[in-house]
Amino acid sequence: MDFIDEFVPVTDVNYLLIDSWYTSAKVMLHALSKSETYTVTVDKDTYYIYRYEGKLNDLENAVILLNWNIEVSYRYHKTSLGFDEY
Repeated sequence: MDFIDEFVPVTDVNYLLIDSWYTSAKVMLHALSKSETYTVTVDKDTYYIYRYEGKLNDLENAVILLNWNIEVSYRYHKTSLGFDEY
């Protein structure tokens, strides 16, 4: 996370490339800007939520909320690796 903090972006679009064994919600959330996620608290549990709006299967414009604890790698694979194109 120190490396992420030291990074100075030079383009509008940036990618975080890490070994699969090191992928964790903590690292992914640290790399995201605060505007991309928000927290929701239910009872004593806090969840990270990501709002996605765009194409989803046959729907041209869908809106879904992703619970960050289980959807980190799914979003990464779709947006960064183009898995939604297969």
